[in-house]
Amino acid sequence: MGGRSLQEALTDPAVFRELQEHPETFRFRDEVSLEIAVEDGPYSTVVEDTTSSSGISVRGPMEHVLGILTQSLNFTYTLVRPPDRGFGVELPNGSWNGMIGLVARNQADIGLSCFMMNPGRASVVDFVDTISFMKARILAGKGSPEMNPMGFLYPLSPTLWAALFAMLLAVWAATLVLRSPARGSRWYTRAGHLLYSHFSTLLQQDVGISFVRAVDRLVVGSWMLVAMVIIWAYGCNLVSLLAARNIPQSIQNLQDLVDSDIHILLRPDTALSAYLEHRAEFGAIENRIVHIGFSDYLPTLEDIRRGTHVHITVEMVCSKLMSQDFSKSGRCDFYQSRDAFMANPMSMIVQRGSPLLQAINHRIRRVLAAGLFDYWATYTIPNVTRCSYAPSTITVMEPLTITAVSGMFTVWASGLVLSLVSFCMEILVANAISRLQAD
Repeated sequence: MGGRSLQEALTDPAVFRELQEHPETFRFRDEVSLEIAVEDGPYSTVVEDTTSSSGISVRGPMEHVLGILTQSLNFTYTLVRPPDRGFGVELPNGSWNGMIGLVARNQADIGLSCFMMNPGRASVVDFVDTISFMKARILAGKGSPEMNPMGFLYPLSPTLWAALFAMLLAVWAATLVLRSPARGSRWYTRAGHLLYSHFSTLLQQDVGISFVRAVDRLVVGSWMLVAMVIIWAYGCNLVSLLAARNIPQSIQNLQDLVDSDIHILLRPDTALSAYLEHRAEFGAIENRIVHIGFSDYLPTLEDIRRGTHVHITVEMVCSKLMSQDFSKSGRCDFYQSRDAFMANPMSMIVQRGSPLLQAINHRIRRVLAAGLFDYWATYTIPNVTRCSYAPSTITVMEPLTITAVSGMFTVWASGLVLSLVSFCMEILVANAISRLQAD
């Protein structure tokens, strides 16, 4: 684009003075061309554009921000991309690469993206007022729906199971004390019969013992009422649970990732990659980190879907990838981790000490006060919320399988084994008693 550069325009004392004294209303009077550094990011996508002098253009919410700045400040621009296609991290020699490097070396006037703010970056560039507040999450693929074999225990909470058996013991103890012993019966025989009778109530079986006294009937009747209501509720809930399938979502935080053997997709030369690579626990899984560029995000979704890889990036990128896949397949095959980390404010950048800073800040504040940026971020991405709250369980209508009820069969088989052991013990004890009596 033609026109003077920003440095040439600022040599005019009148322009510089007006920019300093009235940044909220400032406009360039003559044609000025700025160099704008751009790269693919959470709120921007760089695309080829043959109609542009630089051969590229930017799409997304940052496109609208740039449009407002150009109209309000009255400048033209040329888009430039960093050779390494990165946002920018500090190199061992103290220099910076990526877009931050372009702005820090005065090769670009503005960095048009949402950069995570940190002290290192703030020492070489100036940040515009906060545009967004972003956190990083893990994007992972959902597992195949599974039936929990021990699901028959879920209709009642552990506390209710404990309370139910506590009531059983309380009723058993009460009837043991209140019930008059039969002649010739031993106390342990009577206790066993009463316990078995009350337990039969839970299984909706006949009591098998007659209770004549009113106090006995009151205790046993109240126990039958409570037990029947709970068991009926249990049966109704169990039917619902047998029709449900759990969708595994095992990676919920960084520790889950460290404990797994999953490969980690990570974009290099970003504040997020620098943060993770300096964490102690990530040193142990360095061989599982795979660096990819922004153009590789969509192709690697198939690896994430298969469960062999996960992607660590900011929330907006996770939502964008999920929405793009949903638009293509109509399914929600991915989820974001429950735990977030590295919560940072994000904003554009300008050259260190740039007089444009306050003028841009005033425009950004108006955009944010009007709610425009959130509107652009939400409505420029189709289906952005369709998979945000996808359920972790689904309902199916299909015949029960052995796998679905294997937990109940396990309990049944365990009962048979215990009864066989008890039967054998009874025979051994009876034979031993007979030999003692014979001697």
